[in-house]
Amino acid sequence: MALAVAAAWDGIPPRPAFWQEARVRAKVREIENWSDDDLPRVVSHTFARRARRRVIHLPRARVAALRADSRVLKSGVCDPRLVIVCEPAKLPSHASVLLEAYLPWRYFAAVLRDHGLPSWDQMGKDASPGSSHELTTATATATATATATATDAGTELPVVLRRSDGWLEQVPRLFSMADLLEREDNICTDAAVRLFRGRRRLP
Repeated sequence: MALAVAAAWDGIPPRPAFWQEARVRAKVREIENWSDDDLPRVVSHTFARRARRRVIHLPRARVAALRADSRVLKSGVCDPRLVIVCEPAKLPSHASVLLEAYLPWRYFAAVLRDHGLPSWDQMGKDASPGSSHELTTATATATATATATATDAGTELPVVLRRSDGWLEQVPRLFSMADLLEREDNICTDAAVRLFRGRRRLP
């Protein structure tokens, strides 16, 4: 249901059961009335269960390979739409050292196999929404290490993967906003607001 609503708000034809279509339309109309000040609360609450989440650490070369894989849908701090709505100085500073992405169910097993990733159950424990301190600390550590040893191919960087059990062609803006808001820092919150405003300006 959350995916159907988020997709519909982006203008992507949703795939809800016929008896849910009225609910989807009503929720989309409600979203149009959300204010910028309401976003951190309502987005985080509405889309709290959008996907299952894992955090793993990989060498830089493997992170780059994942980023380049078209089956891996970048989101949050890595959302390519941020460069359209944000000035470079307004982008989350750790976007360059972290991969944050969704793995659609139909590609899930193949991506894990092709990139030699551990099974879902062997990855880091599912971090609940709001636990951004853990991720921020890990990112800061990785950033400092990468700066100190820029040529070290063994440097491991944090990667956030979310498994979508539903259909997913692209990451809805509202999902990406929820990913940004989980970090609970001003830069990411501002980026989420700008992503929201950018959608509002579309025809």
